[in-house]
Amino acid sequence: MPLVSIIVPVYNTEKQLEKCVNSLLNQTLKDIEIILVDDGSPDNSPKICDDFKLKDSRIKVIHKENGGLSSARNAALDIAGGEYIGFVDSDDYVDTTMFEKLYSRVSKDNSDICICSHYTVFGDKVTPNELPFDCFVLHKEDITSKLICPLIGYSDKASPKTFEGFVWRHLFSKKLVENTYFKSERTYFAEDVVFDFDVYRKANKVSILNECLY
Repeated sequence: MPLVSIIVPVYNTEKQLEKCVNSLLNQTLKDIEIILVDDGSPDNSPKICDDFKLKDSRIKVIHKENGGLSSARNAALDIAGGEYIGFVDSDDYVDTTMFEKLYSRVSKDNSDICICSHYTVFGDKVTPNELPFDCFVLHKEDITSKLICPLIGYSDKASPKTFEGFVWRHLFSKKLVENTYFKSERTYFAEDVVFDFDVYRKANKVSILNECLY
């Protein structure tokens, strides 16, 4: 059983996919599995996925009919064997230390989730997006006020800064997300937020790593 399963939904990203997967293969945390889900992509992405599978035994590939981002993630959740689950979009890339640092924090803090900061990249412009928290660990009451409340609306207990529920900067305990699936983005707006809302309610402790790793 790997420590971390990294789920990558793939659709029409042949130009970015190799950079994405290489950033995962080069992780300093080696005990990982990478699940590439070809969501019926009509470009060269399916072949790129299969070529990577031949190069590294840590890569699993799912080929499926197009069903959307959520269905691709759900297909991977059904076979993920890791103790922890991470998500990466196939047109993105990550720091090579990302999953080692996230895993180190959840282990040290005995937490259910770790959340890191991220960069936004447009051409040559790279903008850091730090998390709006000045603490290292959120406990049950903090999770409600600082994570859940900002996702559903204003709360006087919530941070005045925006918190956005992107799943791709999280590391989730597998036990926490078992039997929790993504609602279709073709039916629900911001499927990440709906998933996070379901999972945050079950969490007892969340680690905050205010370092841009994604």
